[in-house]
Amino acid sequence: MAGALHGNGETTATGSSPTSGPQQQTAPLPQTANSSATRQSFQSSFRGSLDHQSSVRPRLPADRIHISDWTPPQQSMMASTLSENDQLATLRRYVKHVEEELQRHNELRGAMSLAFTPRHPNANKALANWERKSSYLLREIVKFRTYIDCLTTAQTLREKIRAVSAGTNGNGTGTSTETPTALHGLVELKTSPIDRPRAPSLSVS
Repeated sequence: MAGALHGNGETTATGSSPTSGPQQQTAPLPQTANSSATRQSFQSSFRGSLDHQSSVRPRLPADRIHISDWTPPQQSMMASTLSENDQLATLRRYVKHVEEELQRHNELRGAMSLAFTPRHPNANKALANWERKSSYLLREIVKFRTYIDCLTTAQTLREKIRAVSAGTNGNGTGTSTETPTALHGLVELKTSPIDRPRAPSLSVS
């Protein structure tokens, strides 16, 4: 490597080096700029394609309306003051009403596919509301059917206990307090106000 000796004894190289030369410093720049521009153009085109696919233009009147989230109706927090027989009759009417409501609700599923454009946000929200209300109606039916079964079983047991008590008193073998041990404690079987369900609301929206 050739060099020039300065007065302070330092030697300066005059040969070629990897970082010297105007061609080696400026030649990669146009290529890098072109690659960056090409990559940005491809990303913009790809992103625009995705946006076009994900956005569905409203084509039906229902696509332009505002849909709120469906929430279940508020239940009454007051305990029922009805007798067991009246409670049983009221609950049976309520369950029948909810079953009819669920049947009408299921019939709306087909009409929803015609009212909204597929994959439109309103179609997705309407379907979510439909599923929430369907789950609510099913829970109401199961819950109050269970309580109806409990009331019916309690009435059946009470009638059996009364029959046993009446038969025992009629034969003169004991008094009403001398009931069989297996049935002891069931004579005073009553529904506690704490165990009673809240009064059902018949306004199912």
